[in-house]
Amino acid sequence: MKVAKLKLFVVLLALPVLHCFANQKVEWLDENRIPGPGDVEVTVMASVPMPEEEIQYLERTILENAQEVLAGDSGAYKINVSITEYEEGSAFARCMLIGLGTMHLTARIEVYEVGKDEPLKRGVLDKDYIVGGFVGFAATMRKDITSKVGPDIKEALRESMKTN
Repeated sequence: MKVAKLKLFVVLLALPVLHCFANQKVEWLDENRIPGPGDVEVTVMASVPMPEEEIQYLERTILENAQEVLAGDSGAYKINVSITEYEEGSAFARCMLIGLGTMHLTARIEVYEVGKDEPLKRGVLDKDYIVGGFVGFAATMRKDITSKVGPDIKEALRESMKTN
């Protein structure tokens, strides 16, 4: 009985930790497939207060990552990323206790074929970083959240180009 309770305790303790390091991926809201490679343009907008250098960094890294997947001449795409939640949290609070001072970023992603009004794909990216202790204290929005957005979008684009 003690072993079963210990296993249950470990599982319940581990579940929240799975999302601690901002490893959440883009969740597409539709099944549409991106037809093929093409030129890419990226726009990042924030509907919440966010440092301008972070917006520029996101535009640059999303474009670089998207071009790795979509580079070609058979079409043209525009990727709009709208930041709807941006919270840098408190390093001191993260240091004190896991779950306090959480860093959080939520973005809506829309991929358009140039010249079309309706998005080809829509998705959401919801990232949380809640690690505590000295690791949480040393965490930064750039290093631990925004640096992962471009690669996550690249991987989501790659997956959406695969044929079913």
